[in-house]
Amino acid sequence: MTKTNYKSLKPGEIRLDFISKEWPLTPLGPNKDPYISGWQNKPCSVHEIETEILTGQCKAIGLLSGPVFNLPYGLVWVDVDGPSVYDLIQDLADTEIENALPKTLTILSGKEGRERKLYRLDREKHKHFIRNKYTWHAETDKEKLEILWQKHQGVLMGLHPDTNGYYTAVNEGFEWCSELPELPEWILNCIINKNIKQGIPAKETTRIIGPTFAVNAEASLERDIQLATE
Repeated sequence: MTKTNYKSLKPGEIRLDFISKEWPLTPLGPNKDPYISGWQNKPCSVHEIETEILTGQCKAIGLLSGPVFNLPYGLVWVDVDGPSVYDLIQDLADTEIENALPKTLTILSGKEGRERKLYRLDREKHKHFIRNKYTWHAETDKEKLEILWQKHQGVLMGLHPDTNGYYTAVNEGFEWCSELPELPEWILNCIINKNIKQGIPAKETTRIIGPTFAVNAEASLERDIQLATE
């Protein structure tokens, strides 16, 4: 795909006019931390983010991954966390890195070997994401490839606590927003294989009783672990 109308970001720059109006957002504090209580289930609009910026509390903007209510597809962040991850990707995809990860909106922090790429996932494929996050560890300690789905966010723009701020890769800016490429097939195959090996995540069922109702609520143990970590 050839792009001519580039919408690139400089480090630390915030351009609300670049963000798709359908995207679910969340404001972030100075340490890349979502600060709205229950932010995973309370997406903000561009207008609401603008209000948060004016309060001075919002230092960066996060995009929630997962299904999008008013779109026929979901959003998937592919998070490359460390230089050695590129070798891991080539092994998993069995192809060169430029073929394994097609051009799309790509956010950089300024740290070596760190980038986050955004892809779409058509609705009929959502069923394969039985976990909210999938991780593969590279050879170097603490370096990993993460595929982020529901209950997760990736920073779109704004300040970074250790660098000059987030910015877009060359020729991989917000011009891709309206035509996001589909999640690469090799990633989906790796997810399916991991599901087979690890099985379906365990769930706990809780009975919630009120004055005029009684319902069963399910919570995954994976979610409990994430909350404890946070």
